[in-house]
Amino acid sequence: MKYTANQAAKITGKAVPTITRAIKSGKLSADRDGKNLVIDAAELFRVFPPASPIGNDVTAQSYNLLQNETANSNSNIEMLQQEATMLREMLERERETVQDLRDRLDKESEERRSLTLMLTDQRKPAPAPAVAAKSSWWSRVFGG
Repeated sequence: MKYTANQAAKITGKAVPTITRAIKSGKLSADRDGKNLVIDAAELFRVFPPASPIGNDVTAQSYNLLQNETANSNSNIEMLQQEATMLREMLERERETVQDLRDRLDKESEERRSLTLMLTDQRKPAPAPAVAAKSSWWSRVFGG
């Protein structure tokens, strides 16, 4: 629900200049609707409590609506906090699972390397037999 400066002054029991000064100083936020300033009920009641929530039906309805919205937002905040806690727990479990899988993968790689070494022939090949060098025809004839 939105109020003009005059309506806001009547509801809160303040003077119109008090409302406009609060808007100009930034204490109270308002929007322009053509030439008029409009103030949201929640914003108005945040800064100025209603003069008599029981005396005026519109004020009482606005005040009750604001209280209900505040109660709903508090329950929403609690639900969001619980959800955030559950999500953190799930994230921690997933991190533990990833770490466990990495450890298993490292262990399997090590085992595969050791089995590969066992299956391959690790002996050094024997050196090739030395072949006697043939001397050339020229060196045999002239004894070189």
